[in-house]
Amino acid sequence: MALASVTERILKRLASSDAQPRPLTADDVHRILRDAERLQDNWGTDYEYDRHQGPAPALDVILRDEVLPTLHLVPADADRLVEAARQEQARRDQRRRQAALRELHAAVGRRFAEASLDNYEATSAEQKKVLEAVKGYAANIGQHVADGAGLVAFGAAGTGKTHLLAAVAKVAVEADLTIHWINGQDLFARFRAAIDGSESEAKIVQGFVSPDVLVVDDVLPPSGALTEYQASTLYRIVDARYRACSPTWATLNVANGAEAERGMSAQVVDRLRHGSLCVFCDWPSHRKAQA
Repeated sequence: MALASVTERILKRLASSDAQPRPLTADDVHRILRDAERLQDNWGTDYEYDRHQGPAPALDVILRDEVLPTLHLVPADADRLVEAARQEQARRDQRRRQAALRELHAAVGRRFAEASLDNYEATSAEQKKVLEAVKGYAANIGQHVADGAGLVAFGAAGTGKTHLLAAVAKVAVEADLTIHWINGQDLFARFRAAIDGSESEAKIVQGFVSPDVLVVDDVLPPSGALTEYQASTLYRIVDARYRACSPTWATLNVANGAEAERGMSAQVVDRLRHGSLCVFCDWPSHRKAQA
């Protein structure tokens, strides 16, 4: 994508080799920033420009590499433009994180919307050990996700597994990682709906593969094992993410690995566990204690 027409007109006015540097007006700065934002938003959509492929750079980088070389500016104006781009990028990043947190809160539900590692109640030695392990994962979450290291919490129902993963998911959002959170039964419902709809299974799979982190809460049904079709579907997603070194997080209401393998196949379990932090929530149900 080329620079928009507004900036091109500014360039004609300011950027001739024989012209003396002229200061930018506040309106000039605003319009150039808007053009840089449009270029960022559409980065990689114009295949005529090979250098515009891959992730879009920050606004100040776009200005430095795409705009400033074409402008005949006094140094103070160049600095002012770059600083304005940095501030606008920070505002954009904050808006994106807030939108991602709202989306995560809607996905995890009202009960877990305020979940954090600080308000996770750990009283027993086992709970404290698990909490410290999860905090260690969260403290270096960027590297763990880059390495494809997942997070699996298994154990009896009601032991706080969803709380733990919801809390770490918030840390991931704050680290500018993309998160897709879905309940296991909702995941399979997407594929059932595709049978009578226009959405292809391949497109659904790609939607689950593309985020930095996929979180599948309560992978297994309330009783019994996944059907052959469900296990095959889950394998397609987990395997694609595994091969891409993209971590999958999961909560499993099982007592051990053998029970997990019986519920959803050894191949899926093996890929979920490999290189991941696996925590066993081996204590009484919090919900039963309150009953």
